[in-house]
Amino acid sequence: MSNPNLAYDQRLVCVGLRKMTKDTALIRGGFLYWNNTLAKQEFDVEKVVTILVDYLGVGVSEKKILMLTLHAASNKLFDELPPVPAVLLSMLKEGVDSSIIDKSDLENARENEAVVAAKSPHWIVTEQYLLHLTVYLGKHDREDLRELRNILMSEHIVELRGKTQKAIQQWAADGFAKVGLPEDIAEAECYQITHGVYMLMTEVIGPMESDKIVDRVIEDTLRLDAAARFSPRKLL
Repeated sequence: MSNPNLAYDQRLVCVGLRKMTKDTALIRGGFLYWNNTLAKQEFDVEKVVTILVDYLGVGVSEKKILMLTLHAASNKLFDELPPVPAVLLSMLKEGVDSSIIDKSDLENARENEAVVAAKSPHWIVTEQYLLHLTVYLGKHDREDLRELRNILMSEHIVELRGKTQKAIQQWAADGFAKVGLPEDIAEAECYQITHGVYMLMTEVIGPMESDKIVDRVIEDTLRLDAAARFSPRKLL
């Protein structure tokens, strides 16, 4: 049975894996394994995440990132998702085996994870807060999410310094796939971002619906390990 949405699903998987890890061996292996085992089936985010996490042997934090990214990406149109790298598509044509991942690859991946974990807790919480926010807004209404995206690309959030404003605009331009906040961001600036995005969201869907979404986002981000060191309630 062929999958009429194969090209779209390939982009989803690639976006999710590239957000989850920077290790090319994990990205390559996960993409090829998905293609060999699940590509012909209807795309089910929970199933894809469970199988890939088990196969790649990554941890809980990576599972959360993959789950969240796939949910967010699945709200986008085909042209809004970045293309699959040509090298991965060529591997599919050549029939490269997904078993190319070895122990050294996994050790390299864990080293990369240690670098990510070095980010400040307010950086981690704010990034996840923003990603959750756009996921829930997209579930509320895709057109509303698209409108917020257009606003963020064209308008400035008051008091944000240049490189932070640029990161927010790029986040919107990329379809809310990757936030890319400056690593030296301060807690006060994190609040400025979330407050600014909230105020713009109220212009799109009103304060009542915005508050409902924010409540769900806070509930989700409170589960993060980093929330023990920086409460997402500080972003309200």
